[in-house]
Amino acid sequence: MGCWGTGIMQDDTILDIIEDFKDYLKETQNVEESSKKLIANNKELIEDEDLGPLFWIALAKCQWEYGKLDTEVHNKIINDYKEEKGLDLWKEQSEKEYLKRKKVISEFISKIEQTNNNVKKIPKKVVRKPIFEEGDCLSLKINDYYYGAAIVVKSDDSDDEYGANLIVALDYWEKREPVLKDFQKARFLTPTFGVWKGKMFKSWYLCVGFRKYKDKIIKVSNINITKYRDLDSSYHAGWGALLYIIELQKAGKDSLNK
Repeated sequence: MGCWGTGIMQDDTILDIIEDFKDYLKETQNVEESSKKLIANNKELIEDEDLGPLFWIALAKCQWEYGKLDTEVHNKIINDYKEEKGLDLWKEQSEKEYLKRKKVISEFISKIEQTNNNVKKIPKKVVRKPIFEEGDCLSLKINDYYYGAAIVVKSDDSDDEYGANLIVALDYWEKREPVLKDFQKARFLTPTFGVWKGKMFKSWYLCVGFRKYKDKIIKVSNINITKYRDLDSSYHAGWGALLYIIELQKAGKDSLNK
């Protein structure tokens, strides 16, 4: 069971459904239409005796928060509660947990029966493109003394709101900003600590959070990256990590020689 407490929001299934609803809402700008899409795309989950009740709770929460609670959805939760659907897993844990969960659902039902005086505004989709393009050569101002370097090998805009770049760090550690020739003779950085253990330091970076580092991560050129097309990574990192890991790997060597 993907949950860590008896609270309504302490469940991975419910959190996932709520996020899906918000995504649909950004597209449709309509609660009813988003609800129909959510239901249509979760038939298997709805039919599951343990997860089905969670789906209706999540949908009811979304509808109520946006001021459009559907009577049928509301009644579905009440009926599930009366018939104790979705509570078997809690009974298996302990009588105490079962009673706590039952109380939580009862309080939730009572809450959504009241008028919501703080209806949320329907969110708008914010299109965010990847920060960089494939082949961009990045100068990294690691600290007050040293520069690092990296190459953008992929630009992914498949998610309209969260464009991403796959970036590979170079084995560059100099007191001058890198220039084109430094990228053309690129040798990739292979950190020897943590999860890297000698593997190439490559990771995905989302478009969000870049502003803080815009003066430290700067495009200086662009090169052909055909030979790097097959590179990929399962890692995602914040922009600060691009600077931090390079410094952590290289600083011990000569950063004190200022």
